[in-house]
Amino acid sequence: MTVYQDFNRQESLRRGIDPAVSEAAWNTEGGLTEPARLGDFSGPPWYSGKSWYAAQLHYGGAGYEAFGNTAGMGNSFTALTGWQPGDPRAWRDALRYALDAVKAHGWGAWYGPATIGIVGMRGVDPNFYWAGTPAHEWDYLKEKPVPTPQLPFNPDAKITPQPDDWSCAVRSAQWLLRSIGRNPGDQWVVSQLIDGGLVTRESGLQDGSGAALAAWITREYGAEGGWTAASANPVTFDDVAAGAGINPTLIGGRAWNHWSGVRGMNADGTLALANPSDGWRGVGQSMSRVQFDALGPFSAVYIDRAGAVAEPPIVLPPADTRIARARELLRQALAVLEEPAPV
Repeated sequence: MTVYQDFNRQESLRRGIDPAVSEAAWNTEGGLTEPARLGDFSGPPWYSGKSWYAAQLHYGGAGYEAFGNTAGMGNSFTALTGWQPGDPRAWRDALRYALDAVKAHGWGAWYGPATIGIVGMRGVDPNFYWAGTPAHEWDYLKEKPVPTPQLPFNPDAKITPQPDDWSCAVRSAQWLLRSIGRNPGDQWVVSQLIDGGLVTRESGLQDGSGAALAAWITREYGAEGGWTAASANPVTFDDVAAGAGINPTLIGGRAWNHWSGVRGMNADGTLALANPSDGWRGVGQSMSRVQFDALGPFSAVYIDRAGAVAEPPIVLPPADTRIARARELLRQALAVLEEPAPV
């Protein structure tokens, strides 16, 4: 028996929930084999968001638009506890939170259990009294978790069109810096990259892997903030899509002979670009998988925001405010689930 199974058994029994039923239910969701399994529903066909933990607490919608369009129990879990999506330290609190919801409302908030007949209040003893997880047992109140540090990211930052045939990497790098709240001047970026030997007016960016550009971004801007820009070469369409809309990203294609920013994913599954040369080789402000495959191989420069320093530090609101907000979000999520299905 794993530590996760054992914890689920103990906590289920305390709430009057049959642990065999809860374990079977969670095994249709994230399972009880690791602390924070990720379920990624941010891409087609759902575009709903991402889910973590045994109970697959779901994040999307307001405040989590980078994950997807649909709010879920993850939103209210973080509103209550301050644990950030996928933090492995939160696995016990995530199970406590989910089991409290099952005790109060049954299995209606989950889709997986219904596939094996676990619906309604199955396995939940209605005569077993449970007032909710005692305050002193929550890990978030013991450990006082600090939200996962993140840089700000504005994917809609302005892209300056390139006025020539060589400065695509310059303008794309400028967009990336704008997207994280910096505002480098046009001429300053040009002079820095040319004087540093990274770019020439004859052939553009000299290191097609992006490594030198990532090192420059880190040296000029990351050093003061404690974060690092990285490069990857080569990258696939799926590699880029996985971070699109979450991490500030640039891509450069060899056959494309061009660099562009990546703002996120479009609803049709294409990459939303911050392209400084709209229409270059048939690519405007979006790029399909077919175009990506034809114009590669591709390199990428990106900043992993999950490992970056927050600016400014995140301050949690008072506990009573978070509890009220969490209850309201949970009420809204349950109300959506109770609506009749479209026909």
